[in-house]
Amino acid sequence: MNILKGSRKRLKDIPSALSCLEEIESAVQGRKIFAALDFDGTLAPLDNDPGAVAMSAEMKKRVKNLALRCPVAIVTGRDLEDIRERVGLEELFYSGSHGFEIAGPRDSGLSFEAGEEFLPALDQAEELLPGIIGEIPGVLIQRKRFSISIHYRMVGRDNIRELIEKAGRAVKSIGGLVARNDKKALEILPGMTWNKGSALLWILEAEGMTDQDSFAISMGDDVTDEDMHKAVKGRGAGIIVAGTEPHLSSFADYRLGSIAEAGRFIEILERIAGNISQH
Repeated sequence: MNILKGSRKRLKDIPSALSCLEEIESAVQGRKIFAALDFDGTLAPLDNDPGAVAMSAEMKKRVKNLALRCPVAIVTGRDLEDIRERVGLEELFYSGSHGFEIAGPRDSGLSFEAGEEFLPALDQAEELLPGIIGEIPGVLIQRKRFSISIHYRMVGRDNIRELIEKAGRAVKSIGGLVARNDKKALEILPGMTWNKGSALLWILEAEGMTDQDSFAISMGDDVTDEDMHKAVKGRGAGIIVAGTEPHLSSFADYRLGSIAEAGRFIEILERIAGNISQH
């Protein structure tokens, strides 16, 4: 069955989640759904200004309705406080800084941080990077608590390689950090084995959801979301939100072609979760 296959596939070979609803619903039977959703490019349209990204009222309603039926987590590269404020739904789990910060729903008492010992190195990188790459036109350096995003969406194509190489050398000179490519951004992260997939598994464990009694769904459009798609292998389904670019590949089991399709799928998932809870 498609859900159990564990290799990376080209996007054009990954089936649409909307065309495989019967297969997904059949796999979910008798198990509780858990949904981990990326934010930028998955629930909300991308923007050159990260501060301008917003989720539509309709999408917010769909996510809220889903959270009434099953546990839902927003797992993002944004700061924890930023994403909680931007989404504004108290019943959700939130994980910021690519999984390094986690907070449960209000009054749950659940919280977790990884990588605190790397904060001095991140402070050093934050101080160093503007002098090394700050003059490249269009670059935007954004510090989060446990990461630094170097956005190059507005950088000229001729300057991107120089930016990545210079930033990579600077990070290496500091030590303890890794530079990771994302969609139109370079992410500077603590050099430890923790990521969005780790956060997803931590939340599942905190909720007491096992491989046998739960079905975990990850949904995201970014390179760092691949860690979530890998984490749900054998215990759920990963869904990439993207077109069918021939050069791209993913660990996801299914594909959604746009944010609009992601919204439709969330609505259908709420119905599926509702059917389970009534049995």
